[in-house]
Amino acid sequence: MRIHPVLIAFCLASCSASTEQSTPLDMKTVETTSTSKKDVERKTTAQTTPANERKQSKLIAKPIYDAAAGWGYDIFDGDKLVVHQPHIPAIQGNYGFENADEALLVATKVIEKIDAGIMPPSLTKEELLQLGVKLP
Repeated sequence: MRIHPVLIAFCLASCSASTEQSTPLDMKTVETTSTSKKDVERKTTAQTTPANERKQSKLIAKPIYDAAAGWGYDIFDGDKLVVHQPHIPAIQGNYGFENADEALLVATKVIEKIDAGIMPPSLTKEELLQLGVKLP
């Protein structure tokens, strides 16, 4: 079987032409830049928009109570349970909040983080103390 030199030249030309197009690395860089810009815009909006001008969240927090553990909270998106937090987050052990108000205060902070695109919406001990939560 004999391969014609024109056919070989055509194949080589088409291969070299495809390498001149964007590579997966270029596409990945563009996607990363695009995603990073969205994240920056989201975080900037959350930090610079006054609370009274922010859109109302579609998430709803409800306090939950366990006689053994104390107060916690659930966060719902419509009928769908998004977060179930029966204990105070960010501390060791299974301690509940002292009351429903503390639980809802922390749940509101978690909702703010979710709305700002911060995932996971974890909290630190310092943030809990700033909210006035009494830690065990």
